[in-house]
Amino acid sequence: MKKWMKNILCITCAALVLCLMPSSAWARERTRGVLTNEEGKKVSLDYTGNVIEWWYDENGVLMDKSYQAADGTSVTEYYDEYGDLKIVEKAYDGTDGAYIRDTYDANGLLQEKHYSYDAEKKYIDEYYDEEGYIVGKNYEYIAADGKKTNEHYDESGLLTSKRTAVSDSETVIEYYDESGTVTEKEYEHSYTDENGNYAYETYDENKVLTDFINTGKYDIRRDFHLTNSPSMDILISSNLERL
Repeated sequence: MKKWMKNILCITCAALVLCLMPSSAWARERTRGVLTNEEGKKVSLDYTGNVIEWWYDENGVLMDKSYQAADGTSVTEYYDEYGDLKIVEKAYDGTDGAYIRDTYDANGLLQEKHYSYDAEKKYIDEYYDEEGYIVGKNYEYIAADGKKTNEHYDESGLLTSKRTAVSDSETVIEYYDESGTVTEKEYEHSYTDENGNYAYETYDENKVLTDFINTGKYDIRRDFHLTNSPSMDILISSNLERL
């Protein structure tokens, strides 16, 4: 058989193999028809019948693409302003009833894993380094009394801080040492300012100056808590008493 005939035969076989390939990244990119082509959005079908949604900015640059993988996982790919892949999110149902969302960088390295237990009102976020080790963890839940709590753990699994919303506008923040002992406690007051913007104030356990500003009362008859806050929040403020 002549050489040129062998080359044609090889090319034909390769094309046949590609046509017979199962669902894959290559197959997903091939569409058999556009269902809708609205402004900024295109919906297509791949050769397995799965729907692919493409979203574009006003300049026609691809922003994100979502589809369902062969194993049922929902995949969303996010792109930067140059059209290069930036983040990949994969969402699926876990065996323990959790809804799981994994976030990968453009190189396929796991950055974050999110667990959502809606029935229990519980959420867990795990953060990973480039070697795949957990470097931080957030644990958020709503207690039976309706208070929302957020706990943060370090790479060793030790609790470092905890935020508890005691009301719609008041939050208690506790910091822990390696033995699990509370070393400092802060209070956060959130409100809407005169311009309609969200704002918040943070103060320590003594709250002398804060209580004076909020209530107009200067009262030193309270327990003193040793904190890392500035000296302006001591029990007896000479500058305040001069007013």
